[in-house]
Amino acid sequence: MIKGNHDIREDTRKALTELLAEPDVGIVIILEDYAQYVEDLVTQVRKKRATTPVIIEVPSKFGTKHPDVKVHYRALIREAIGFEVEV
Repeated sequence: MIKGNHDIREDTRKALTELLAEPDVGIVIILEDYAQYVEDLVTQVRKKRATTPVIIEVPSKFGTKHPDVKVHYRALIREAIGFEVEV
Protein backbone atom coordinates (compact mmCIF):
# COMPACT_ATOMS: atom_id res chain seq x y z
CA MET A 1 0.00 0.00 0.00
CA ILE A 2 1.36 3.41 -0.94
CA LYS A 3 1.18 5.93 1.86
CA GLY A 4 0.25 9.56 1.38
CA ASN A 5 2.67 12.34 2.24
CA HIS A 6 0.90 12.96 5.53
CA ASP A 7 1.64 9.42 6.74
CA ILE A 8 5.23 9.60 5.53
CA ARG A 9 5.74 12.87 7.40
CA GLU A 10 4.36 11.41 10.62
CA ASP A 11 6.29 8.16 10.25
CA THR A 12 9.55 10.02 9.56
CA ARG A 13 9.07 12.34 12.55
CA LYS A 14 8.19 9.41 14.81
CA ALA A 15 11.18 7.34 13.66
CA LEU A 16 13.67 10.18 14.09
CA THR A 17 12.23 11.15 17.48
CA GLU A 18 12.64 7.55 18.65
CA LEU A 19 16.22 7.41 17.36
CA LEU A 20 17.11 10.68 19.06
CA ALA A 21 15.83 9.28 22.35
CA GLU A 22 18.15 6.26 22.14
CA PRO A 23 21.43 6.92 23.98
CA ASP A 24 23.28 4.28 21.94
CA VAL A 25 22.55 5.89 18.56
CA GLY A 26 25.56 7.84 17.29
CA ILE A 27 24.81 8.30 13.60
CA VAL A 28 21.50 8.75 11.84
CA ILE A 29 21.51 8.51 8.05
CA ILE A 30 18.39 9.85 6.38
CA LEU A 31 17.47 10.34 2.74
CA GLU A 32 17.23 13.98 1.69
CA ASP A 33 13.69 13.29 0.52
CA TYR A 34 12.66 12.44 4.09
CA ALA A 35 14.85 15.03 5.80
CA GLN A 36 12.54 17.75 4.55
CA TYR A 37 9.86 16.41 6.90
CA VAL A 38 12.06 16.76 9.99
CA GLU A 39 14.14 19.85 9.25
CA ASP A 40 13.22 21.39 12.61
CA LEU A 41 14.39 18.31 14.54
CA VAL A 42 17.63 18.11 12.57
CA THR A 43 18.28 21.81 13.21
CA GLN A 44 17.70 21.33 16.95
CA VAL A 45 20.21 18.48 17.08
CA ARG A 46 22.81 20.40 15.10
CA LYS A 47 22.39 23.53 17.24
CA LYS A 48 23.04 21.54 20.43
CA ARG A 49 26.56 20.93 19.17
CA ALA A 50 26.52 17.59 20.94
CA THR A 51 28.82 14.93 19.57
CA THR A 52 26.01 12.47 19.00
CA PRO A 53 23.93 11.78 17.14
CA VAL A 54 25.35 13.03 13.91
CA ILE A 55 22.59 13.27 11.32
CA ILE A 56 23.67 12.75 7.73
CA GLU A 57 21.39 13.42 4.79
CA VAL A 58 22.12 11.31 1.71
CA PRO A 59 20.67 11.53 -1.80
CA SER A 60 17.95 9.14 -2.87
CA LYS A 61 18.13 7.11 -6.05
CA PHE A 62 16.62 10.14 -7.82
CA GLY A 63 19.64 12.32 -7.07
CA THR A 64 20.42 15.16 -4.74
CA LYS A 65 18.72 18.47 -4.12
CA HIS A 66 22.07 20.23 -3.63
CA PRO A 67 23.66 21.78 -6.72
CA ASP A 68 27.21 21.23 -5.39
CA VAL A 69 27.29 18.08 -3.29
CA LYS A 70 30.97 18.40 -2.41
CA VAL A 71 30.48 21.87 -0.93
CA HIS A 72 27.36 20.73 0.92
CA TYR A 73 28.98 17.72 2.58
CA ARG A 74 32.15 19.64 3.37
CA ALA A 75 30.03 22.23 5.23
CA LEU A 76 28.13 19.50 7.10
CA ILE A 77 31.36 17.84 8.21
CA ARG A 78 32.87 21.16 9.27
CA GLU A 79 29.74 21.95 11.27
CA ALA A 80 29.60 18.48 12.86
CA ILE A 81 33.23 18.15 13.92
CA GLY A 82 34.40 21.74 14.05
CA PHE A 83 37.02 21.71 11.32
CA GLU A 84 37.28 21.08 7.60
CA VAL A 85 38.22 17.70 6.19
CA GLU A 86 39.46 17.31 2.63
CA VAL A 87 38.18 14.18 0.93
